[in-house]
Amino acid sequence: MKPPMAVLALLLAASLLPGQALVLTNKASAQVTPTQQVINMMTELKSKGVKMVEDEQKTFATYAEWVDDESKRLAFDIQDGAAKIEELIAFITKAESDATELGSQVAGLEAEMDQLTAEKKEATEIRNEQHTEYLKISQDYSESVD
Repeated sequence: MKPPMAVLALLLAASLLPGQALVLTNKASAQVTPTQQVINMMTELKSKGVKMVEDEQKTFATYAEWVDDESKRLAFDIQDGAAKIEELIAFITKAESDATELGSQVAGLEAEMDQLTAEKKEATEIRNEQHTEYLKISQDYSESVD
């Protein structure tokens, strides 16, 4: 028994379509030709390759976005760090100038303290001399009265 010509033409057209498997039915079993198997395998391989490329593009896009975000964050951190460095340098310069000024004030106060200590010593000596003189005069008066 021969299959009708229309069925054969339909099967031939279906075998030429990519991704379509031509299956000839027989009462006993289904048969696929080796060429059809190769075409099916290549079609599956192509679809797997396309899926892998899409997955890789998604992964790369995620990575590229992360790199961009990190680059921006690091640029801001560098700017903030540079501003902080300038601020700290200005603070250090001011502190050094304040220390120099306060050092000269301390030297002036130490000189004034030395002067006041000398004046105190002189005043104490004068007071002791006056006290000694008072004691002499007091003793003299008390001897004169007695």
